[in-house]
Amino acid sequence: MDSRLLDLTGSPLFIAEGIFAAEIVPECRRLGLVAEAYVLRRPRSATFLRRLLRDLAERRKSPGLLLRRGVALLRAEPAILRRQAGLGCRPARAAAVIRQVTALAAGPDAPVGATRRRSVPPAPGPVRQRRDRLRSGASRTPV
Repeated sequence: MDSRLLDLTGSPLFIAEGIFAAEIVPECRRLGLVAEAYVLRRPRSATFLRRLLRDLAERRKSPGLLLRRGVALLRAEPAILRRQAGLGCRPARAAAVIRQVTALAAGPDAPVGATRRRSVPPAPGPVRQRRDRLRSGASRTPV
């Protein structure tokens, strides 16, 4: 496994996305960097169709293989979501994640009418303190 320095100076938060993003949640939580971690919960059939159409458009593999692979992933999805939840990600719908990340990015001083801040619970003390240190540029953290 490789590691790189992630300089968050001046950033109120960072977003890691993708199938392997859940892998860094435990370490980021240990370092006090996690305001929230999510795993997107979508209808499996929609994910299957979206993935199949994308893969067919890319023409990297035969349609039969893509169909078999898609069905296998469709069946495996509940286990994948459970694993990511076990790593510390909260299952949520995309619209809820967008609202909550928007509120987190707006920060604690944003006008309440400008965001849906009330629907986002405040970050725990150590996370808030770490976030404030990041905003001030006082920290460089390896991830």
